[in-house]
Amino acid sequence: MMNLMPFYDNGFLILRESSEHHVPVGCLYFEYYDTTDEVHGKINLMGPFIQKIVTNLPGFSDAVKPGTANNFPLWEFGGHQDTLQFLLEP
Repeated sequence: MMNLMPFYDNGFLILRESSEHHVPVGCLYFEYYDTTDEVHGKINLMGPFIQKIVTNLPGFSDAVKPGTANNFPLWEFGGHQDTLQFLLEP
């Protein structure tokens, strides 16, 4: 236990069940859901904070397949932030 919270350690990554939004480097937070409706509700609630939805499940229109989450096309910006526009702003 770390800070009295259970976690899993696989040697290079710490996994912890949590719904917090800010995750420390080297950690992966996860949550369990009983239905896909719960997942859709969470996505709708947290939309602006979500960079990518990664799943093989049907019904997620903006989702990408596992293994392709970091394959951005040139016209798509990570975190919905136009990096070039940000750098050019005074």
